[in-house]
Amino acid sequence: MFAHFEWPAMEPSSTAVFDAPLYRPARRCAARARGDARAGAAFACQAGPFGLSPHRVPQGAGETMFDQIKTRLDAFDRRMRDAFDGDISTPAGRRAAFWHFQIIDHAFLRIFWTNLHQFAPGAWRSNQPDARRLRRYRDMGIRTVLSLRRDGSASHQLFEAEACRALGLTLVNHRMHARQMARRADLLALLDLFETIEKPFVMHCKSGADRSGIAAALYLLHVEGATLAEARRMLHWRFIHFRNSDSGVLDQMLDACETDMMIDPMPIRDWIATRYDPDAIEATFRAHRHRGR
Repeated sequence: MFAHFEWPAMEPSSTAVFDAPLYRPARRCAARARGDARAGAAFACQAGPFGLSPHRVPQGAGETMFDQIKTRLDAFDRRMRDAFDGDISTPAGRRAAFWHFQIIDHAFLRIFWTNLHQFAPGAWRSNQPDARRLRRYRDMGIRTVLSLRRDGSASHQLFEAEACRALGLTLVNHRMHARQMARRADLLALLDLFETIEKPFVMHCKSGADRSGIAAALYLLHVEGATLAEARRMLHWRFIHFRNSDSGVLDQMLDACETDMMIDPMPIRDWIATRYDPDAIEATFRAHRHRGR
């Protein structure tokens, strides 16, 4: 996908990314990079679907190969976001958003892998659906889509909102986190939402593993009156959730709940309202991981 052209001795302080149409020769990209060049750094000229761009590559910065890959992907993400800028009403913007959705949001991995699971009557969980899958969900009888991802103008949000409008589905957004504890108010608001949401509904995050897992566990505890053992099954490797990863902090939350419930049983809402301590849960999780190394 990418072609790289390297030039040493470039300006170390320049962090600009210059975009040029893909059909222009690589020497144009080089000339623009050399315009700021003095000494001490290198530039890589990267060709992608939206342009040919020189990128500063620091020398002696101790970057690993993965750091460099992440830096380039982040730059690619920004360029693609800038290309559609929250607007998919034009052909160019829609094309840019499509490739952002496929590449940056990994939609191509979810074409056949849906992580779809019915965990309670009228309640489903899955990974991020595209428009075709939302149509299938509508045909299954789904009435509401609950997104646990950040609300905004990213490609997946734009396409999802558009598809839900066209299909007559109600889209509800309630942001959750996979690697950190939610605020008490946000968890209580989620429980309120579970009481009023129109069923059948499907809720999703990006992969349908962590945020969807803890939300499903809370639904079972709050709405279905499930046991903690039953709720824990929603955080399982078969959904691509792994306790020994950073998202294991979600399991730690259920551990803390179980410890308190053994001493003083109470409904999950009361526990969240009175005993839930996100800072303590995260600190305990970090300590356990540190000892396990």
